[in-house]
Amino acid sequence: MTENFNDDDLDNNENIIEVLLNQNKKILEENKSISQELESLKNENKNLKINFDKSIKLTNKILDSYNENFKLLFNYYDLKPKSVLKNMQDVCQQVLDLVVNICNKHGIEYWLDGAALLGAIRHEGFLPGGDDIDLGMMRKDYELFQEVFDSELHEYGLEKHVKWKLLRHGNNVLYFIQISCAGFAVLDIFPYDYIEDPPENIKQLYDAEKNKFKSSILEDKSYFESINDVYANLNLSCDQKSFVIPGVERPGSGTFFIQKTSELFPLTTVTFNNQEYCAHKNNDYHIKKLYGDSEEFPKILERHKRVYKIQKRPNINQYLEYKVDLLKKTNDFYKINKKSV
Repeated sequence: MTENFNDDDLDNNENIIEVLLNQNKKILEENKSISQELESLKNENKNLKINFDKSIKLTNKILDSYNENFKLLFNYYDLKPKSVLKNMQDVCQQVLDLVVNICNKHGIEYWLDGAALLGAIRHEGFLPGGDDIDLGMMRKDYELFQEVFDSELHEYGLEKHVKWKLLRHGNNVLYFIQISCAGFAVLDIFPYDYIEDPPENIKQLYDAEKNKFKSSILEDKSYFESINDVYANLNLSCDQKSFVIPGVERPGSGTFFIQKTSELFPLTTVTFNNQEYCAHKNNDYHIKKLYGDSEEFPKILERHKRVYKIQKRPNINQYLEYKVDLLKKTNDFYKINKKSV
């Protein structure tokens, strides 16, 4: 059967074709316009990237210049604290002397650690802006210190003036010793542990045990039971072995590192604010494990910023000076009693 077409059908088809052609032409023109806009956006983006890269380079250049200036000031100028910061540092120093006197009395070994050791090496005192002190102890000494500290505070009537705790804020489990005085934390003590022939994956094992330790504390398992689990699982020892690692109580941001016992002991001394305190046999070795190059100045500084809050307290300088005087008298008593023994 043959289908017949009339003129009207042809006219309609031509109209449809013309409409489609016009639509196609319009689409092509729109596509061309879009392509031009895209090209323009690409050029703008390219220019933005160029300007952004220039801005980054300039910013880094500015930051590097600040870093160099701070490094120069830190390493080659004798910077002195004043006002509230000076009094805060004096409180820290007296609490340090109190702890050292107690350690000496009970045969407890300690050493300056962290920023305190770095400050002793760089400046023979606090790092500029420093407002606390870090100490390290091997586990056996760390536990003995906890046993005797309260009785020593009681003997000299310091219970209300010097506070200490194994640090835990809610779910934030750290559990190193933190000693406070005059309303702020002044001294932290971090434990270290001996280990023999640590396996290659000790870092992964350590991190896992650190998490288990935190979970155990949150589940109200006793501190010493939790530590015993860590000792069993990592094969740690309180007796001297070939290597030393940080205790799992160290802050989460603390760097894990393995140290040779022969580089750390026997202890030596360093000068800190015109006094001698215990430090490692090879302090450069320990500092490099903690911070890398001790002469480099970090681009990002971590500061407590407590001094800005503390300075707002009424009569704060008189209060801090009172605490310093009280602690100094106690430390003098220790010296007198030591001579009389």
